[in-house]
Amino acid sequence: MLLLLTMNISSCVEKGCTDPEAINFNPDAQRDDESCYYGDKNEDLKKSILRNHANLAHALYSDAHAEAISLATAVESFTESPSDDGFSKCRLAWKLAYNKYLKCDALRFSEGPIDNSKNLDRLIGAWPINERLIDYVGQSENGIINNPTILNEITASGLEAKNEALGKDEVTTGFHVIEFLLWGSDTGDASALTTGVRTFDDYLLNDSTILNADRRQDYLTSSANLLVSHLSTLSIQWDSLGVNNYRQTFLSLEPDDALKLILTGLGTLTRGELADRALQNPLEKSDPALEISNFSDNTVTDIISMKRSMELVYYGEYESETTLPVKGASLEDLLTTLNPDRAKHVTETFDLLTETMVKIPSPFDIQVGFEAANGPGPITKAVDVLLVLEDHWYEVARDIGFGISTDLPE
Repeated sequence: MLLLLTMNISSCVEKGCTDPEAINFNPDAQRDDESCYYGDKNEDLKKSILRNHANLAHALYSDAHAEAISLATAVESFTESPSDDGFSKCRLAWKLAYNKYLKCDALRFSEGPIDNSKNLDRLIGAWPINERLIDYVGQSENGIINNPTILNEITASGLEAKNEALGKDEVTTGFHVIEFLLWGSDTGDASALTTGVRTFDDYLLNDSTILNADRRQDYLTSSANLLVSHLSTLSIQWDSLGVNNYRQTFLSLEPDDALKLILTGLGTLTRGELADRALQNPLEKSDPALEISNFSDNTVTDIISMKRSMELVYYGEYESETTLPVKGASLEDLLTTLNPDRAKHVTETFDLLTETMVKIPSPFDIQVGFEAANGPGPITKAVDVLLVLEDHWYEVARDIGFGISTDLPE
């Protein structure tokens, strides 16, 4: 009887995994049945992060596409009836559109559609450019606009085909070509607070003293339309309603493989692109032609927008103007789970980077010259903070379980 009673009591005891560290931990289990397994406890969180990241990428590119349409519309209106007011509206539209595009910058260097074989990144945002390939500089009438033997008919497809076909960095498309067409070369005193010297008169068709105004109009219009087309492609590639697009490829990756792509993009933008190329390179060479937006003197705004793009990807939250608001699981959430102290340090570094960048005076080229002559200033400080942030990305990757490289692709 005692044996039967013991057996009955034993059969009533709930069995299961009793290890709280196991994925299938059963808090109601009173006896371990050796069923515990220890896979990736954060797999569901990681998958949620990737879905939110895909939504973010679509929202960012959709907003950039919408601003590119606004720019193309302003250009079309201006070329129909050139005026100083219309020219100013084109310049403002360019600044707004480029600001939106730079908010997408942390999506680069991640083997996504922006980095594909068509090299959309180079077609959209390559800098610096050789302005002499585009139009006159000073008194020299040269470039595609003034020399039909380079490109007989100026069309969007012709400019796209010509991009870097004449050599590396011989850029014929993108935001900075349009910037040059709207501002012209900054050929004044390097110490003067001036932008490029182009005026709307360059586009007057009824003035015989203006050479090739018709080809200049064609170039400006075609370049703006190309931006619309290229950014539309990127938006579609991340759209949840798309068929056989990159979004589906991305979400089918192993979670850690996809997270490695995201962190590689963040790390490469932080150090290779922003710290080294955008800030340190023009500072070391004291060359204003190496700054991002050297025709419009928009560079300080540019680097702040690039920094903002990293925050958007890390925090996973964005108020879009063309899609639903994006808010969901983020890299910050994962890091807070894995290493709360490091998550705190990343946030503190972002805050310090913001404080540092807003102290960089505009125009950027004047500050470059000042620091080159007088020693470290806010540009140098921003580089230092970016290198700290790069170290954080390395450590975040290690916390998740892989390594990353932050070198710019050749």
